[in-house]
Amino acid sequence: MRLSLPSLIVFALIAHSSSSAEAGQRIVYPQVAVGPVQGQEFKIELRLGNRDAGEPWAGTIHLLRQADLQVMVGLSVVGANGAPETRDGSWQLNIEPEGSMLYEISSEVLQVGVLVIESEQSALENLVTSFFYQLHDGATRTITDLIAVQPSRDPALAYSAMTSQAPGFNLGVAVVAESGIDAALASGAPLPVVDVGSQILLPDGQSFAVMDALGGAEAGQKAFFPNQIMSGLPARFDSARLELTASEPVHVTLLGVGSPPLYQDVQIGAAPARIRGVTDGQTNLSSSWLLTTTPTSNTCGFPLGSAATEPVLVADCGSQFSLITWNGLWGRGVVQGRNMVFTGAESNTLDFGCAVTLVSGGAGSISPGDEEIVGQFNTTASFDPAECGDLPDCIITTDFLMNKTYEEAFACFDRAIFTDPGDADYILPFPAGSAYPLSQSYCGGLGGGHRNQLAYDFRMPIGDAVIAARAGVVRFVKADSPDDGQGSQHNNVQIEHDDGSVAFYAHLKQFSILVAVGNRVQAGQRIASAGHSGTPDVPHLHFGVYQDYPPVEGLDLPVTFRNAVGPVDCRGGLVIAETYMAR
Repeated sequence: MRLSLPSLIVFALIAHSSSSAEAGQRIVYPQVAVGPVQGQEFKIELRLGNRDAGEPWAGTIHLLRQADLQVMVGLSVVGANGAPETRDGSWQLNIEPEGSMLYEISSEVLQVGVLVIESEQSALENLVTSFFYQLHDGATRTITDLIAVQPSRDPALAYSAMTSQAPGFNLGVAVVAESGIDAALASGAPLPVVDVGSQILLPDGQSFAVMDALGGAEAGQKAFFPNQIMSGLPARFDSARLELTASEPVHVTLLGVGSPPLYQDVQIGAAPARIRGVTDGQTNLSSSWLLTTTPTSNTCGFPLGSAATEPVLVADCGSQFSLITWNGLWGRGVVQGRNMVFTGAESNTLDFGCAVTLVSGGAGSISPGDEEIVGQFNTTASFDPAECGDLPDCIITTDFLMNKTYEEAFACFDRAIFTDPGDADYILPFPAGSAYPLSQSYCGGLGGGHRNQLAYDFRMPIGDAVIAARAGVVRFVKADSPDDGQGSQHNNVQIEHDDGSVAFYAHLKQFSILVAVGNRVQAGQRIASAGHSGTPDVPHLHFGVYQDYPPVEGLDLPVTFRNAVGPVDCRGGLVIAETYMAR
């Protein structure tokens, strides 16, 4: 059950509970890899900052090897003095008030294991950690910055996440027991045995399970992909539910295998609670369903196609609902008694080679027990005569069936609780008098760019002004990516506010950024120009706010704008395809 490392990218957090301000706790990165593999080399860049303005932050770093959680040896560490130093994987930290430290860690041999940061006297909430991998290719002399790794602060007995086993991209997990870390750091005694169970639930209802253990005669840390440990599991599946349970608390993180930069921006958020069900007082619809659609007729002149089955989320807003698939919004409406009534969903994403507006409606009948919904969905396509010529409107009719057989963990809508705009700390990120349409809203679908983000995309032409939505200090700037609509390396500015939250402004125009790291900016101050860097979509500004620096998907904040003129939905969030003006 030990992971082969040749193309490992460790990129995301599976569970991260809020931590106490008390000392005596630890931060755990359940999977680290450092050293050469197949002509390339993993290096670690670890940045640590102390929020406390009055006291230094004192603690210890431990890099522990996978087999027995003993300290790694022979590491090359570049620290504050800028010179490489060979040391074992455990050393003391002392960070000055409001100071920071950078460690660059490498190894002559491949070492895999766990990173632990702990303190007996300093509060973890005052420590800011940023952990990045760099992949060095000796043949091409290139360096690729991989996605930031997110830590686990509080271990748990059970975890739930989505996994995938698709061509070129697999998702798996790494796990280490809290008691194993305790034993290794306290005395070096044999590690206690912790039983770990893993189960895969496929969308078609199949399930696969296996039991394993940490400690004792087994390794203290293990990393695996489902197909490595579960016999009979299909060779390929696009999505499935992974459940992991343990006899004692464990730390867990997700692993990804893919080819950067294609998956550089892929992240999986914290293991979330279920989305609240939709209800009108009589009917309760859970969040997770399996949707089967069967095209029955159309007047648009293209083939009908075949039936398709996919997971769908029912996101709620009282009695109002939105159906969200991997491709984004499928329909919206209200629950009325035993009926799901579609009140219309507009989009212009259907590709006819010219602009088209889709208006959808229909209804479904909800079975007793709220277990099944059967209905029909009708979409009218209206073509822009300026772009499409004399194309008449056409109608697409689709029968649908929804079965409550698919489980999905997805926290975005649980976080989407927006405050009154009159109390907002933010203004729109463009100048007063400007107006732009919203091309993507919050929680934009299972597989969309905002599938687990409380972020907004404003469709802005290249060169238009981008302003600071709130005062703060610039923490990060990237400005050199071209505006070619290619790749994943987007230009961006990250500004930390006085409460520690961080605004993220992305896809900016190359070399247009007017601020530098450390600058204090005011709300309304121009910071850059809109661009087309690192996105295949149309030019737009991506704006989101996160709890902390660096930004972590799943740890973002709902944002309202006190100067926005335009409609909001029943949650108080901005609405896709609507235009918003800054007053």
